[in-house]
Amino acid sequence: MMVEVQSIKDALDLYVPADEAMQEYLEAMLQDDDVYDDLEGLVDAVQPFLDDNRDVAEKLVQAIAASRPQQEKKVKQSVPFCTPGTNTALEHTTHDDDTASASSSSSLEGEKEPSTKTSKVTKAALRKEKRLQKKAQKNNQKKKNKQQESGDDNLQETVARLNAKSKQELNEMDDYASAWEQAKNTDSNDPVIWGGRGFGGRGVNRGLGVYKGKDAVVNQLTLSYGGGRDLLHETHLVIAHGHRYGLMGQNGCGKSTLLKRIASGSVPGWPMHIGVQMVEQEVLGSPSSALASMLDLMGANQGREAQKREELEQEVASLESVLEDEHAEPDALETAAERLSEIYVQLESMDAEDGNDDNNQSAANEDGNVRKVNVFDKLDKKARMILKGLQFRESMLETPGNLLSGGWRMRLALAQALYSEPDILLLDEPTNHLDLSAILFLQDYLVSKNMTIVVVSHDGHFLDEICTDMIKFETNAKLKYHVGNYSSLCEMEEQTWERNTKKAEATARKEKKAMEFIHKQRSMANSKHRDDNKQRQAAERQKKLGRIGLFSDNGQKFKLLAEGNTKKGGSNRAGHIFGNYTNARGMTSAFVSNEKVAFGEDHQLLNFKFPAAAPLKGGGDALISMEDGRFRYNPEDDWLLQNLSLNISKASRIAMVGKNGAGKSTLLKLLCGEQPLNSGEFHVHPNMRIAHIAQHHIEHLGEFLESTPVDYFMKQHHAKSEHEARQFLGGFGLMGPLALQLIGTLSGGQKARLTFATIMFTKPHLLILDEPTNHLDGDSLESLAAAVEKFQGAVVIVSHNQDFLARCSKVMWTVANGRVKVEIPDGDVTTFDDLFENYKEGLRKEMKKRRGQ
Repeated sequence: MMVEVQSIKDALDLYVPADEAMQEYLEAMLQDDDVYDDLEGLVDAVQPFLDDNRDVAEKLVQAIAASRPQQEKKVKQSVPFCTPGTNTALEHTTHDDDTASASSSSSLEGEKEPSTKTSKVTKAALRKEKRLQKKAQKNNQKKKNKQQESGDDNLQETVARLNAKSKQELNEMDDYASAWEQAKNTDSNDPVIWGGRGFGGRGVNRGLGVYKGKDAVVNQLTLSYGGGRDLLHETHLVIAHGHRYGLMGQNGCGKSTLLKRIASGSVPGWPMHIGVQMVEQEVLGSPSSALASMLDLMGANQGREAQKREELEQEVASLESVLEDEHAEPDALETAAERLSEIYVQLESMDAEDGNDDNNQSAANEDGNVRKVNVFDKLDKKARMILKGLQFRESMLETPGNLLSGGWRMRLALAQALYSEPDILLLDEPTNHLDLSAILFLQDYLVSKNMTIVVVSHDGHFLDEICTDMIKFETNAKLKYHVGNYSSLCEMEEQTWERNTKKAEATARKEKKAMEFIHKQRSMANSKHRDDNKQRQAAERQKKLGRIGLFSDNGQKFKLLAEGNTKKGGSNRAGHIFGNYTNARGMTSAFVSNEKVAFGEDHQLLNFKFPAAAPLKGGGDALISMEDGRFRYNPEDDWLLQNLSLNISKASRIAMVGKNGAGKSTLLKLLCGEQPLNSGEFHVHPNMRIAHIAQHHIEHLGEFLESTPVDYFMKQHHAKSEHEARQFLGGFGLMGPLALQLIGTLSGGQKARLTFATIMFTKPHLLILDEPTNHLDGDSLESLAAAVEKFQGAVVIVSHNQDFLARCSKVMWTVANGRVKVEIPDGDVTTFDDLFENYKEGLRKEMKKRRGQ
């Protein structure tokens, strides 16, 4: 029995459930009217994307074709395949009653050949007509592909043009860019010299063509823009081999700029032999599929492996000759033996990986039965592990990259970078678009492979798991290094801020007491009761008033003329708690650091403003309630969700977690009313407004890249004036020049704010946030959390960010095995963090179990 549907989306929800990426791809394919000229061919085209299930493919195409009345005339001309109830009688064709009846009711399982009574002439005409239809279909498909490629090319050209313009502007502002390019373009036979006035920089002279170490060290680094604006000033950039760094800093300090300059080789003094690869927040797709791109990497990797094996074998021969030398020094023999042992371990590891790959290429089981070879079998063990760990499904591997959603394009770029294993891997918000299972895989992979990484992330738990060191942009344009993870850095800074606060308070008390004494003695200068000794004391205190607040970092004694080189026997250099030391002459000293100390994080809070909706009248406290609800897309399938007894009240704060495909998106559709329950009770407040911010909420901005936020907002909501649009956008941090800047030049976080502002303009009673933390930096995330806390309505959040959920949620819904488990922490014995940690531990056990199979 065929199920009636109203649209392509309904049919896809029915037959392709819990796979948003595949639904998007198939929907784009099925929207073209011309593909329905040959329904049999359409089934053949759709079948590979449905796990080669022809029955499901036929039902899908049949349901969509039946919902398209405009296709009736076209279907009448197609004898081999037609929708139920369509008359397939052709001109010049005679049928008896039975044949006509069979023809008029043909379906997917019905007759697929013309009637046996059809004349030979009619058959020939029919074959000719079919050939013409297929030819026209191919031409239309080619035209469509060209248009789609043209659209993709236009988008990529727009983004590439904006990126090139931004890079050019950055190079023009960089005071050292031209000098560095000149240094790199010197004769390859000569070592590259960077630093000193002759090459425009303040770096240290070094032969960059001679240095071949694995550590990236740039001394006295200065990144100066805009004729003197220093993002970094005479600081040290150190990325040690095998270390994993988390990069922190305030908004606009230059984190992303530094990563991009490193990735493009534009950092003055960067060791040029060290390979760098960067995965950005937003990735443009290419026509190559995931399978094709990984196969290309495999081929390149095999060449590198062969070269590396040859180099190791040559080194083995050289070391063995040292061991055989009777006149060799003992130290040389010991060094050679240690190195030889390391090389043997590397060669054995390479041989083991080759053996595993050879075994995995076999498609035969031990019992002699040939198993079905899937797409993953074309890849080696490493590529399979990475793609599966990032939740790629077999049906997605042959999809062109430019047809994947933004989240999956980012995952593909991440998979390519992990497989390539560059010398240094730069990651900009890598947890965006990843579910918790993929994040756990990424954490384990980065740690187990001992890769050298610099990562920018707003997820503190992720940084805690992977980071060995932290790098922080200081307000004085320096880089500060901390050995330890994110939490240890935060703890150390809290302690430092507390000490600094106590020092500042003590300094303020001393200054107040000294000034009171000085003013008192000045007032008594002409009095007959004055004390000459106290007058002298007041004069001395006035001279030394600037010394109040001096201190040393280690708490030990310091000298005002010390240079601070304690390693060579010098004394501690002094600093001033307020950074305003002056001597008796009112002048600063080159020996005293006047860098103001930090007393706490100076957050640039954006103060998101979520407008409050008008109070709902009547209907009680409940906004949405379900009782024993059940849902499935296909009546022949098992229940996707069942036993749903859920309630959302006016003040609910709900966190929803679950694996990809568990049914979270389906449950959100049920809550939004986009899908009805198959059975059970469902009640919704009649006057309620819902705002649903979807996971891929910023992707639709692609066609507006050359518009401004103000123009985009006015088009979406028909604002009364530009002033009204700018006023509302300002409440989401898009104020001043940002509101008039091209959308294509905005950061991911700024685009997310634009989407939030556009959706929240409706003043909803229920706010549904699907992965809202994607693209947001730490300060924006802090502002969003504060806005959610103050929001006068109900909130349902789907996210993997534990800190954000713990702050904004009071209830946790876990979607798993077709059911929703509701857990409410009591706040005393059990906290939200306890519930989330239990959920993560369950996922880890599942991952270990799958690896063992």
